[in-house]
Formats: sequence, C-alpha cells, structure tokens
Amino acid sequence: MIDIRTMPPMRLSLLLTTALLILLNSRASALTELLRPFPDVPENHTHYEAILFLQANRIVEGYPDGTFRPDSTINRAEFTKILVESISVPNVIETCLQNNPSLFKDVNAQEWFSKYVCTAKKFGMIYGNPDGTFRPANPLNFAEAATLIARNYGVVNEIPKPVTEWYRPFVEGLATRSAIPLSITNFAQPLTRGEMAEIIYRVKSGISPKPSHTFEKLAELSKKPYVPPISATTSASSSSIFPASASSNALSSPTPGLSSASDTSGNSSSAPSGSLFWSSAFSQNSSGM
Repeated sequence: MIDIRTMPPMRLSLLLTTALLILLNSRASALTELLRPFPDVPENHTHYEAILFLQANRIVEGYPDGTFRPDSTINRAEFTKILVESISVPNVIETCLQNNPSLFKDVNAQEWFSKYVCTAKKFGMIYGNPDGTFRPANPLNFAEAATLIARNYGVVNEIPKPVTEWYRPFVEGLATRSAIPLSITNFAQPLTRGEMAEIIYRVKSGISPKPSHTFEKLAELSKKPYVPPISATTSASSSSIFPASASSNALSSPTPGLSSASDTSGNSSSAPSGSLFWSSAFSQNSSGM
C-alpha cells in the first residue's frame, strides 16, 4: 500500500489526478489497481509513473502472470490492441469481425488480435503494407509509434506538404508535447513497453514536463546505425500482453529490416524503411491518415 503522507508532491499530484479521472469515468474499481502497481515495475523505474497512469486508466493490463515487462519490446499486434482499446467503444471492437471480415493477408480472423486489427483498419488507424500484409509480430519502432500516437491522439491533425521524411511531422508533434523520452536515440529503434507507456502518458496527461528530444536532435543521433542494447528483450511470441490465448504461429515473424536512408543534408542515417505498415498510405494520401 502506498503511503501518501510520504509521497513526493509531483507523484501525489499524479495519484490524485488519476483518481479523479477514474471517478469521472465511473471506474472506481480501478483505484485499487492504481495502488497495486505491477510487481516488476518498482517505484524507482524510469517509467513507473507512466505505467501507473496507463494501468489506472485501463489502457494496459499486463501479462496473465501479473507482470508488465517494461523493458521488453512491443510488436504491432500488441500496440494495436492498446491503441484501439484506448480510443474505441468495446461494442465496436467486439462486432467488427462480423461486419468487416476482410483483414490483411497475414491476419487470421481466429487470432486474438484480429478484432483490434479489424477495428483499427476500419477506422483508418492503421494501413497495411503494399503487399497487403500487416506483419503483426514485427517489433514497433519509434517512427511507427510516433506516427500512430500523434495521429490517433490528436497531436497532429494536418500534414504539411511536401514532407521530406514521412514520419517527421509526427515526431515533431510529439516533441511539442515533450513526449520523446531521452532513451530513444534512433528513429528505427524498437520501442519497449515502458517507452510506449511513457510517450502515451506524456501525451494524454499533459502533466509531465520531462526532458525530451527534438526532431533535429534525434535526426543527429540517428546518423549512427542503431545497435540494440544487450539487455533488450523481445516480447514472447507465444504469449500476448493481455489474453492468454495468443497464437505462437501468428507471432513468429522476423523483426523488420532497417534501411540506410539519406537525410536532407545528404548524410547517410539509420532510418525506418519506406515499407512500414502505414507509410505508403501516408505518402499517397496524407489526408487519409
């Protein structure tokens, strides 16, 4: 049990603000969850407050074993579930497959994540690859996450033309919210679950004036090829972040390749390839993003 008498002012403010949000949304039962954080997310964890905020607002639930695994990477299927559940009405999600049976070529309607992909595709939250696939097991990199979060949480509503890098307006949008954690050092860097929570927390709460990168700084850092840290772990392919019925077959694809791209100054930089699962749609019709 957290003792609010010894709690730092900023954390107490977070606690009270989140509790108020819960009450206003008739989710009083989540208050108990708020006071019982995930066992693998201690109070001194870099993303503790962000994960606590998402948990209290039922944006994340964790694994069946009760853990959150903040340092594991997150894949496209997992992130799509989080995105859809934080925006869409439950009934819309549950009935999507009945009315929109057409999915991506590599998404079977029987998979645990199919209803979330269905909903996201129906409402234009995501687009497929040019070959008609979704690649649900591919780890989500920062540029992809920035695009999804900035678009679907209203950070960026209009896209200027022309755009030199398809992801630039979205990254710049997050920068205006101080929502690019300093642990992000490359546009192509696979996002951890903790970093995902941190970005969404900063965007949704508006009460987290933490240090953040700018697009220019991240572009400078991205000139060096991204090298994953030895301690980085990948989300288990046989276990979903939420349901216990995840299919190992659908989550066994290799990680996405990273290509070398040139920035506007002509320097070679490590950047996400153009085959990301919404980049082609963005380049063809930015108003549809």
